[in-house]
Amino acid sequence: MNYYNKHARTFFVVLVVAILFLLCAIRLINLQIINGESYRKVSEAKLYTSMTIKAPRGNIVDRYGEILATNRSGFSVTIKHTGLSRNELSKMLHKLVTILEGENAEFTYSLPVTKEMPYEFDFGNNDNIDDKVEKWLDKNNFNKGTAAPDVIKKLYDAYEIDASYEESDKRLICDIIYDMKQKGFSVYNPYVLLDDVSAEIVAVVKENSSQFSGVEVAESSVRAYPNGKMLAHVLGNVGIIYQEEYQKLKNKNYSMDALIGKQGVELAYESYLKGEDGIHGFEQTIEGFENVVTSVPAKQGNTVMLTIDRELQEVTEKALADTINSISQSVPDCNAGSVVCLDVNSGEILSIASYPSYYPNEYNKNYNSLIKNPANPVWNRAIGGAYEPGSTFKMLTAIASLEENIVTPSELILDEGKYKFYNDYQPTCMKWKTGETHGYVDVVTALQESCNYYFFDVGRRLGIEKLVEYSKKFGFGETTGIEVGGEVKGQIASPENKEKRGETWNPGDTLQASIGQSDNLITPIQLASYVATIANGGVRYQPHILKMVKDSNSGEVVEKSNINIVDRIEIDSKNLNAVKLGMKKVAEEGTASNVFEDFFVEIAGKTGTAEVSRGSNNGIFVAFAPYDNPQIAVAIVIEHGTGGYLAAPIAKAMFTQYFSNKEISDLYSVNTLNR
Repeated sequence: MNYYNKHARTFFVVLVVAILFLLCAIRLINLQIINGESYRKVSEAKLYTSMTIKAPRGNIVDRYGEILATNRSGFSVTIKHTGLSRNELSKMLHKLVTILEGENAEFTYSLPVTKEMPYEFDFGNNDNIDDKVEKWLDKNNFNKGTAAPDVIKKLYDAYEIDASYEESDKRLICDIIYDMKQKGFSVYNPYVLLDDVSAEIVAVVKENSSQFSGVEVAESSVRAYPNGKMLAHVLGNVGIIYQEEYQKLKNKNYSMDALIGKQGVELAYESYLKGEDGIHGFEQTIEGFENVVTSVPAKQGNTVMLTIDRELQEVTEKALADTINSISQSVPDCNAGSVVCLDVNSGEILSIASYPSYYPNEYNKNYNSLIKNPANPVWNRAIGGAYEPGSTFKMLTAIASLEENIVTPSELILDEGKYKFYNDYQPTCMKWKTGETHGYVDVVTALQESCNYYFFDVGRRLGIEKLVEYSKKFGFGETTGIEVGGEVKGQIASPENKEKRGETWNPGDTLQASIGQSDNLITPIQLASYVATIANGGVRYQPHILKMVKDSNSGEVVEKSNINIVDRIEIDSKNLNAVKLGMKKVAEEGTASNVFEDFFVEIAGKTGTAEVSRGSNNGIFVAFAPYDNPQIAVAIVIEHGTGGYLAAPIAKAMFTQYFSNKEISDLYSVNTLNR
């Protein structure tokens, strides 16, 4: 009985082995013979690896091809998603930041809460803070009214950050993990912890790489602005794409870790500056490595050429800074200003400056301190600052009065010092402070001497409706359309504006509006356009900063800026000539004569002094040159600069730079200066 049982068990085992062998044989036949080719392809496909080659952004250059923004090689510290739990991630980050802080690494992130206790919400510019807090809480699934300290505590818990860590370490780890979530950290999207790091940080990360899961040093293309602070407000900056931005741009071949333009030209011409990423593909066959590489090279973005003259820009910025610093020695509240220079025959912006400024190479690193700086260095005052134009507005009042036959170029008006037309409001001419008057003046002398009395009288006779009409013709109260963001409309003094504030327009408001005060608020770029329009005879061009876009490889022109005429103002030549002559007299014999006496180019200009609610008066100066064949127009505003005559040396430096390489005889030949 035992014999048969023994053999039965043996037979059963052999049968099972035979069946298993048969199944393996069938499987092998299926793999190698029946479906061998298809499985071979699948096997090879699984061994295919691809790597994206980041395309460098296109260069930004001036009108002569001089580099304003370019790229350089750098290194970044990145974190790849390796499946760490929340607690494991926070522990790894604690070790990592401890080492990096020892190398003076600077972290900048996006959690809108102060970095130190007592914690408060911080949105940089905290205007409308309650609305911003409410929207942020709702977006991030916090209960309405949750206080900043409670937000931090809840995030500590959610991110499983060890309670035993120092508070500053917990706060930093919280910032990093929050930022990772905001930027879509995933297996497909590594997180850039630090960009453009030092050689010391590269070394310490590599030395300790075994301790940090997924942490790597990667080569990166770093945006570089080689001219220091030059054109910082215009060029703008780039940064890592945010989740909201990615959702809008993902169909345009943007990766989740792409660098994109955030402000200025970088943002305005992002579609041109963005390159086309390339691909490196590596294949490993089942027989072994064959080094088969599929490669599509990256294509650099297009070259964006601006209308800017780099050398003129350099002089403009230096003259602006030097002048403000000089005035501030005796006028402490003078600390800011702006300049715009236009080609009067095209609207091209040749230089544009705002002071104080900042280093665009360090914008992201210094962001928090920049936006908290009370001097507001990130504010582009040239297009975003609106100021009372003071006496520089008087050319508009003169043109409107002459064109509407309120006064003739030769008509004389007696300056009596105090304007007594109204019993309840009797403003005075500036000269009346010394007990003197300008006597009988015509429009030329009124502009030359900046006689308020003359413009009170003609402005009253003209009326506020006509003054508003001509203000609109010259582009006041509306944006010019410059391509970069941040431009404001300004404001025209009018009954409508006062009514919006629940106030009544009085006759005295018309007198003040006539000399550029009251509610008139004009931006420097609007002033420059206004003076350019006077200079060229009434053609108002749209100011623009793009000249053309070129393919970075072939040099072929991809896009060319058009010269756009916004309006044509019909001005009788005798009236226009009288106004321009008055401006010439300002530079030769009037309030700017001490600056332009014996200057090698004939200048037409106008100084302005505008009262402000607090502090010293603003100083404004506008001009065009040459007088007989206008080519460029300049507008300068110095906040708390006390008087326009103090701004005139900036224009002199700019005119000297622009015209110094010209033969004097050429300055008055048509089109010789369209360089």
